[in-house]
Amino acid sequence: MHCRDLLLLFVGLSPYAAQNSGSGPAPASTKLGDYIVEPERPSEICGIDKHGGVGQITQRIFCKDRLVTAVSMSSFVSRWNPSRLLFSVAPACADDEEHTGTFYFDGTRDAPGQVNYGGTDASPEALRALWSPDDKFVAVPANGMEFFLLNLQTSQSSNLSKLFYKRESLTSKVHFREWSPNGKKLAIVVSSIFTRTGGRMWFESDLVSIDPTSLQPTYVATIRKEDGWQKGQFIWVSKAGGFDLAVAPSLRNSAAIVVKPPPSSPPPKTSN
Repeated sequence: MHCRDLLLLFVGLSPYAAQNSGSGPAPASTKLGDYIVEPERPSEICGIDKHGGVGQITQRIFCKDRLVTAVSMSSFVSRWNPSRLLFSVAPACADDEEHTGTFYFDGTRDAPGQVNYGGTDASPEALRALWSPDDKFVAVPANGMEFFLLNLQTSQSSNLSKLFYKRESLTSKVHFREWSPNGKKLAIVVSSIFTRTGGRMWFESDLVSIDPTSLQPTYVATIRKEDGWQKGQFIWVSKAGGFDLAVAPSLRNSAAIVVKPPPSSPPPKTSN
């Protein structure tokens, strides 16, 4: 990878602020794709967080001899392209929301770009699954509360949780499930809680296929349970030129599953 000179922004406690930036990677640093990541250590530049804690544990990340960030609290690279890096910055290490959250860098830009305002942390297996197989998109969770979709070609970030929120529900949450084998679609689940007269509540989880380029949804089915459609409950069916999302054969006659008419019109596009 040919890393351009990074524009090191010495702006307060920004995620690309210098922390002994004149020195190269420390001994015992490890390789992460095309990057070098230093061992974790208490940050010298992070302030007191909202809980009163100090000494945020962070890592410096280098692109060859250039500092990408001095205050990463977690990082991972694409399973398909080692130049694509995501890292998270804690609120204690930034002056404002613009400089906290999850950031994307690929070695071709002057500085990392913000994807969302929340941290991204999960098991290594779950993180690897976020990248689309065609190397064009990545689904990025924000503190386990929301999900964003980042277009790796345009750097546009879209909030899927806001885009597919069910306004008629008491509460609604979007969960990422997986990419189709060719990366042209992603499976999400919209889990909602509804209330009836008298206060009785019930749960519904919609299985939906999304075109990541247009953000247009294709509704598949609904299961009457909270946080439904786990692995093994849906499949990708090979069709001419692509894949369609479908209910797993073992569940097609289940009384817990219903198929409702799709929305009359798709929700409007939104971005970060």
